[in-house]
Amino acid sequence: MIIIVEGIDRVGKTTLCKKLSEELGIPIHKYKGLIEYNKMNNTEETDKILSNLRILNETKSNIIFDRLYMTDYVYGNIERNYNPRESAKNLSLIENEIKNINDVILIYVVPTDINESSKQHGKDLKKYDELFYNLFKESKIENKFRCNYNTMNEAIIFSKSIINKEGK
Repeated sequence: MIIIVEGIDRVGKTTLCKKLSEELGIPIHKYKGLIEYNKMNNTEETDKILSNLRILNETKSNIIFDRLYMTDYVYGNIERNYNPRESAKNLSLIENEIKNINDVILIYVVPTDINESSKQHGKDLKKYDELFYNLFKESKIENKFRCNYNTMNEAIIFSKSIINKEGK
């Protein structure tokens, strides 16, 4: 089972990941790379994400991703000057890889108050959240759920129902 938790900064993604991990007994992966965020390269990030997804699928491993490909796309396009055409192509490659994996859940954590999230982060996150929302809405992942900090328990119930349905 692969669970991907996405959304802007300061909305409760890590809190949800911890709750999911406790409830499901699945470890969390949170990117803590050696590369500074402003020096990240879209092609290399896409290659890392695709490689991780393939390894997890081949080994039938369980993992919760505290951010993954949507975060790279959103922050890469807004802050890291990714080439929009190339990043859209890479996004499509990742989505196509994910479609080949049966056991994937995508959870999008929306802000309960975008102004408060922006204030806590130190910059306006509205355009980031709009891009996350559009990516989530367009995602071809079958098992997806949208929640906020106050409805995280519903995301846990949803995840458990998918896992139980698939016999994991």
